[in-house]
Amino acid sequence: MCPLVLELKKHKEIDTIVCLTGQHRELVSQVMSIFKLEEDYNLDIMKEKQTLTSITISILDKLENVLRQERPDIVLVHGDTTTSYAPALGKPVLVVRTETERPEAVEAGTVKVVGIEQNDIYQAATELLSNYSEYQRMSLAVSPYGDGHASERIVKILLEHNK
Repeated sequence: MCPLVLELKKHKEIDTIVCLTGQHRELVSQVMSIFKLEEDYNLDIMKEKQTLTSITISILDKLENVLRQERPDIVLVHGDTTTSYAPALGKPVLVVRTETERPEAVEAGTVKVVGIEQNDIYQAATELLSNYSEYQRMSLAVSPYGDGHASERIVKILLEHNK
């Protein structure tokens, strides 16, 4: 992802924001240093003895704040944790990898795996930003991970069951 960020930053017409979750801190720090890059945001989600639930809540909460502030047209991700969460945010997601462990997001149309070659990534992003109907289709596709209202439905079912 670092070579892509460097290339994006060469183009003044493209606002490029680097947001890290804080996962794999030592590895990411070393790679960022090699490429002389600094993050614009670090969600710093990793804490001692946290549960998967607390990680999920932290990522969604902090990422939502970044997206609300930056209002991106598209989101490029590298990593399956982010791939899982990004579709719920209502933005097209391009996965900068050759494959994903989240094929259900691809099948649902919320995510597109674009590979790791610079030209392929550029072409996919350009197509998405210049094709309004494709942009809308991806933005409005239903996330395979739910709509955020499961808790309400569960409580409703429990209340009806206890009548």
